[in-house]
Amino acid sequence: MPSSSDRALIAYRYDALDRLVGRTPAGQPHQRRFYQKDVLVTEIEGGVSYRIFQYQDELLAERHNGRIPRTALLITDKQRSVLQAFDARSVYTPYGHRSVAGSFASLTGFNGERADSTTGHYLLGNGHRAFNPVLMRFNRPDSLSPFGEGGLNSYAYCGGDPVNRRDPTGKWNVHGWFANALLEIIGAYAVPFIPQRAVTWIPGVGNRTFGRVTKIASRISGFIAAGAYVALNRYDAYAFEASLYDKLFTGFLAISTFSTLSAAASTLHKVARKGRPSAPPITDVSFRPRPSVSSLAVEPVPLSVRSLNGYSAREVAPESRVPEAIDIRRS
Repeated sequence: MPSSSDRALIAYRYDALDRLVGRTPAGQPHQRRFYQKDVLVTEIEGGVSYRIFQYQDELLAERHNGRIPRTALLITDKQRSVLQAFDARSVYTPYGHRSVAGSFASLTGFNGERADSTTGHYLLGNGHRAFNPVLMRFNRPDSLSPFGEGGLNSYAYCGGDPVNRRDPTGKWNVHGWFANALLEIIGAYAVPFIPQRAVTWIPGVGNRTFGRVTKIASRISGFIAAGAYVALNRYDAYAFEASLYDKLFTGFLAISTFSTLSAAASTLHKVARKGRPSAPPITDVSFRPRPSVSSLAVEPVPLSVRSLNGYSAREVAPESRVPEAIDIRRS
C-alpha cells in the first residue's frame, strides 16, 4: 500500500483535443472545465460554478454561483492580467508571481490565465504546458522545440520579455520564425535536387503558363514579405502591443509561406523542363519573296539516260548557268 508521501497531490484529465477538462486535488471535490472553442468559460467544483465573461480578447467579469452568488467586474492591463476585482487589488512580478496577501477571489490572473490553486502554476494552452511564475520558466521544454529535449531556450517564457509579450498557448512564435526559415531552406536547397522523373508526375508542372504564373507570384509576394518583415521589426522595437503584433506576425507568416511555396513551384517547373529541346522560333513565311530562276545555283551534274527505243539523252550543264540545250544522238 503506498505511503502518504507517494500519493498524488493532484490528478488531471484531458479530452481528445488535449485540453484540460478536469482536475482532482487530493481530498477535495472534482473540478470540471468547459471551453468555447479554445477559451475557458466555465468551471464547476462540486456545487459551485464559475463563469468568465469576455468580449473578443478583453476580460469583462466573473460570475461565482455558490451559496452567495456574486459577480466581479475585472480591470486588466494590456496583457490581460487582472489587476482589480471589486475593491481588492493584485500586484504581479514581471513573470506573473503574486503574493498570497495580494491575492483575491478572481478566477483569472496573470495574462488572463487561470492559475492552478494547488501548485500556483499557469497551465497554458488549456493544460498543454505548465508555467512556473516563481522560477520564471516552463516546467518542461516546448514540444515544437527544434533542438529536442533540453535544447537551447526550450524552457524560456516569451523569449525573456514577459512585460511586452504573452504566450497563451505555451508555443511562443519563435517556432513560427523557425518553421518559416526551415521552409525557405527546403525550398532553396532541397527542391532543386528532386529527380526530374518524380517531378514530371505532378500534373501541369511542366506547363509554360504554370511556370510564368509561379515566377511572377514568387517575385511579388517575396517583395511584399520583405516589406512586411521590416514593418514588423520596427513595430516590435518602437510600438509593441501584443494582440496587434500577433495579428501582424500571422499575416507576415502567411505572405512569407506563400512566397516560399511559389518559389518552390517555380523551381519544380524548371526541373520538369530541364533537358527538353526548346521549340524553334515561329517565322511567318507568307511574305517571303519568291526566288527567280536566275538566282538559283545549279550544280553541274552530267546525266545520261538511255531509253528503250535505242536513243540516249545527255545533259551537259555549264558550271555557271542553267542548262539550255540537250543533245540527242542516235546511238
